[in-house]
Amino acid sequence: MRIQPSMDFPTPPGVDAVMQGVQAAVSSAALVGFVAIGYTLIVLDRRRDASPARDDTQVGLKLALWGVILAGVLTAAGGCEDLLAFVLGGFKGGWKAMRGPLATIVAGALPVAAVWKLMLPRTNGAEKPYVERLALGAIAVLASAATLIGLQGFLTDLLAASPWAQIAAGLSQAGVWGGLAVLAASRLGLMSGWRAMPPRMPVAPMAPPMAPPGGAGMPPLGGGYPPPQGGGYPPQGGGYPPQGGGYPPQGGGWPGQ
Repeated sequence: MRIQPSMDFPTPPGVDAVMQGVQAAVSSAALVGFVAIGYTLIVLDRRRDASPARDDTQVGLKLALWGVILAGVLTAAGGCEDLLAFVLGGFKGGWKAMRGPLATIVAGALPVAAVWKLMLPRTNGAEKPYVERLALGAIAVLASAATLIGLQGFLTDLLAASPWAQIAAGLSQAGVWGGLAVLAASRLGLMSGWRAMPPRMPVAPMAPPMAPPGGAGMPPLGGGYPPPQGGGYPPQGGGYPPQGGGYPPQGGGWPGQ
């Protein structure tokens, strides 16, 4: 997390050197603070009979290694923030302005990679990962604080209609540190055995339409509704009146014979 002047104005001489010094001081303070606070907490926890660090002889070594990782991660995240602000700000300054963020990223990533690949596998960190949990918790807390600061700066500059370079700086800070906070919290949650997200309730299928009583649909396939057996309407054999006469019936008048 770094405070940069707006890219719309010329940078005074020596500001870059001051910012690099501030970044180095923040990373060094995080390393020293993590080792000191972590060692104090572990010494206090060792008094418990069931403490996992009670018989661990590599506590100091793991604290030092994870302190280096913590400082390197914070340094590399600061370089990523500056690089993203440079990109979102419109690439102002060209290659000269991009060399600083790239150098910061490399300076932070190299010690992290060296410690992670060469030194941590030689410790008992896989069997006793409580120091790693402390480091991940510290990264999550620091990154969350930087995210809130960046989000506040972004919203303030946006509502105040500040130059786009300042708005992009706040946005890049909130984005980079927010992503780091999510990654650290997710890793810490997996190591701590947090609960998985509950599955969604399945949607019940729609019930088929109810058939009317008697087992017949409406209308039956293949015919009308329903024609009388033996013919259509009128009945076969004649029209109306019936065959054999008119009306009144044959054989008499009304009343019939």
